[in-house]
Amino acid sequence: MARYLIRRLAGTLFVLLGVSAAVFTLMNTLPGDPATMLVSHFGASARDIEILREQLGLNDPFVVRFGRFVGGAVQGDLGKSFQQNRPVARILLENTGPTVRLALLAVGLAIVLGVLTGVAAAVRRGSWTDFLTMLASLLGISMPGFWLGLMLMLLFAVHLRWLPALGDQTWRGIVLPALTLALPASATIARLTRSSMLEVLREDYLRSARAKGLPERAVIFRHALRNALISVVTFVGLQFGLLLGGSVVVESLFSRQGLGQLVVAAVFARDIPIVQGWCLLVAAAYSLVNLAVDLSYALINPRIRYDAA
Repeated sequence: MARYLIRRLAGTLFVLLGVSAAVFTLMNTLPGDPATMLVSHFGASARDIEILREQLGLNDPFVVRFGRFVGGAVQGDLGKSFQQNRPVARILLENTGPTVRLALLAVGLAIVLGVLTGVAAAVRRGSWTDFLTMLASLLGISMPGFWLGLMLMLLFAVHLRWLPALGDQTWRGIVLPALTLALPASATIARLTRSSMLEVLREDYLRSARAKGLPERAVIFRHALRNALISVVTFVGLQFGLLLGGSVVVESLFSRQGLGQLVVAAVFARDIPIVQGWCLLVAAAYSLVNLAVDLSYALINPRIRYDAA
């Protein structure tokens, strides 16, 4: 286990270095000068813009700037925001809470909805329950996220007036954004759960469990579902990273405070340090969540050994 963990953490560092290089290269080759965009509204002269470029370090060679960024990131320093002139790490930290709450609620809803409907469809294979569940999951996978968010907003905020539509930071305001992220993910989880359960339900050990007199609910949820969960857990780990990235669209759509709105504003303002820091944060979260998912396999199936891998 220890060797496996060290190998994965070393791999995570290489992933973060690759992400840093890709994002840094992309952001520094896009058209438009950040210094000009910062002071263009104040009628600054070419001399003022050149001085600002020198102060921001934009005139340094590419390799020097990238080395400075990586060296700072290793020490936890992601630089200063061009616009806010504050440490990027502090700005990201201030906006992480709302986004993480949204992602966790969306993942929780997706797991509950997806697993329960997937189990019901597998247990009642060929019935109307199975047909309607698979039809609903196909619709959920096919719908674009922003369109689904608009439809939920129209139904629950405009027509029924049950929930707020825009800019509400209370628990009521997080419901629609969480559903927008959760419903497509739950549709995929339902299909994966159904497929895995159908394979497990044919196993001999379930017949033995029934022969011992265990209630059908215990056979399904204690024995069959536990062995069918590995593929579902893998997908949930991948999905968590996608939800953090997908929050950019949803937070902008519902005008919610968070990393999504922050990075959208930073992209339009060419605030390069903010965008680089956000990409590094999402990549780190994505890698660590998937490492945790891989380690959880041993809890689901004790026969899995990592040191032999």
